Amino acid sequence: STSPQFIFGVDAAPAALVGAALVEMGIQSGSKQAMAVVPVLTFFVAVWLFVFAFLKAGKLVNYISAPVMGGFITGICTTIILMQVPKLMGGTAGTGEFVPISNWGIRTLDAVEPGLPVWSIPDFSAIGLKEAVIYSLSIAVVIMAETLLGENSFAQKNGYRVNANQELVAFSMGNLAAALTGCCPINGSVSRSAMGEQYQAKTQLTGIAAGLSMIV
Repeated sequence: STSPQFIFGVDAAPAALVGAALVEMGIQSGSKQAMAVVPVLTFFVAVWLFVFAFLKAGKLVNYISAPVMGGFITGICTTIILMQVPKLMGGTAGTGEFVPISNWGIRTLDAVEPGLPVWSIPDFSAIGLKEAVIYSLSIAVVIMAETLLGENSFAQKNGYRVNANQELVAFSMGNLAAALTGCCPINGSVSRSAMGEQYQAKTQLTGIAAGLSMIV
């Protein structure tokens, strides 16, 4: 990345779009089928982002107005909130909560399986090629637009420039690594980058330290 401060990783917008794609395909979230389909979508997102870099498509984000992008992000936020409300109203408790409260009938976070991600090739037979291409294209466009707009905003504020095409290559390589570890598509996080700036983070070492801490 040519941005010294932008932080990358799993973020709300791509995750929500992947969730919506699973719903449209009739795939239950968290199922084995979903776990097979998501890395395939991530792989094709990586392919699309590389194509965008080859076509030098990064300049197109200059034609997306701030109100349009703000409206999109607000819509994503509202959707995520509405998706969580039903989970607050019932169901059985999970097994990974700090204090067991299953007697109250409140569903909490499930236990997280320990250990590092396992490297593997996505199962491309888990989803049809047409669906994979269509859904991944929309996700890739959102990743390109949201992240480049966010990066340019931070760059203008702090007096440096980012190379849009090199950023797209970086996004592509990051999503390729995500696909090979069973992860959903990743992009730049405006909120985490803003938090890093608040605590005077100056370099990409911030993200590296966060990643190493998570591994530990």
